[in-house]
Amino acid sequence: RFHYEQISPDLLGIDGVRPIFEDEHVKVQGFSFGPAISAVQFHPEFSPDDARHLFSENTALTERFGTSEPNADKQSAKLAGEWSADDMAALLHRMLG
Repeated sequence: RFHYEQISPDLLGIDGVRPIFEDEHVKVQGFSFGPAISAVQFHPEFSPDDARHLFSENTALTERFGTSEPNADKQSAKLAGEWSADDMAALLHRMLG
């Protein structure tokens, strides 16, 4: 089931919390806390095409949270050239140890 969550920007006020991912719509897409804790809001296992499909199938929900299908398409197209399954596997490995 599609869902939309956000990490509160207030989290950045906690000593030792460092943002590691952000975009123009959500201030905190990921963060670290010390050497052992990293968390991301997004699904690193989804390709840009997967994300584009989810947004197109759930426009009412995404628009309620301040984005839109055209905006999601734009972001997905931007990331498509940078995304690779190997990069995402490396990210997950780095985060999970």
